[in-house]
Amino acid sequence: MPVAESELEKIKSWQITELLTEGELIGGPGVRSGASGGGGSPSMNAGNTAAAEVSGGGLQSEIAARNLAPGNNPFSSSDTSYIYTQLISIIQELNAVFSLIEQKSFVDGRLLNILSLKLANAIKSDEWGSVSFVLDGNIQGFPVAKNGVRTAILSVLILRELSTIDGIDLDLLLAGLLHDVGKLRLPKSLTEKKGGLSEIELALMQSHVVYGYQIVRQELRCTERVGIAVLQHHERVDGLGYTQSLASTQIDLCAKIISVADAFDAMVSKKPYRNSMTGYEAMKNLMSDNSHRFDPEILKAFIKIMGIYPVGQEVLLNDGAVAKVLESRQGSPLRPLVAILKSGSGSTFSEGQNLDLLNQPNLYIVRAVAKE
Repeated sequence: MPVAESELEKIKSWQITELLTEGELIGGPGVRSGASGGGGSPSMNAGNTAAAEVSGGGLQSEIAARNLAPGNNPFSSSDTSYIYTQLISIIQELNAVFSLIEQKSFVDGRLLNILSLKLANAIKSDEWGSVSFVLDGNIQGFPVAKNGVRTAILSVLILRELSTIDGIDLDLLLAGLLHDVGKLRLPKSLTEKKGGLSEIELALMQSHVVYGYQIVRQELRCTERVGIAVLQHHERVDGLGYTQSLASTQIDLCAKIISVADAFDAMVSKKPYRNSMTGYEAMKNLMSDNSHRFDPEILKAFIKIMGIYPVGQEVLLNDGAVAKVLESRQGSPLRPLVAILKSGSGSTFSEGQNLDLLNQPNLYIVRAVAKE
């Protein structure tokens, strides 16, 4: 897509002298073709590259835009432990960025771009493993970063379900990562409080979306689209949300998607003031919303992705076996693909064996169980 003159002026004000991009070479003043990854630039995933000179002296810098078309990713393993390792690493890296933001230190926006690309590629390499991580990923601490990564995973998959586009919307992914960044500017005595909040404390807590918008736009220099999604992710379709009391179509689509993803992650995460729900309980809560808080079309897309028993949920089968859901089925939400974790007393299935409940008419899920 073309770079606007106003964007070029901003780039020059940052003393950036070149842009590295990929795609078909169109031509124009100051544009030249270049070898992929040449001249000390970051390695590109595929295709032609072109470098456009930006007039003006100063620091040499490059911005690499990777092709996120399906199949162009560095991850090939479908092993769940592999994708979990990737996602835990991204959470730790995001937490390091959040520490800089909390200290009001300078954050190079390219760090977030790299993290976004890493997460996008991880999701594409193993969608079911990424969803499973939301319920099953065992990582202690990093609450804001962990919530950001898990919300981003669910958000991009909801949009994929709603649209016909195969790619990943990087603005939505980045907004998911950063949606609660404003909480870093609130006192920990408030964000970690175990009891109820007073009226003044509640108002202060709600201000985190405004802090978040300011951080995203003024400090991190993200797009207005990312900023609006962060600002509006606590609005409700019935108009009773905060901070602008927007309703229905007034609310940004990305904000509405993040609202559903964030609510689910909040319910399945342990909080200082309560234990976590099972994924099944969280899904029941979401389905009982009745168009008060969430957009019904977005909620429907989320349920289609997750199923009644979400990926990663542990379940008890009628033969006494305990299994973990590996893949949900849109047409048969009560009969997912599962992995046996503990065989039942009369079961002929061994631990670790994958079992397709569609092909096992005598087996069914009795109830969801908590991991503890």
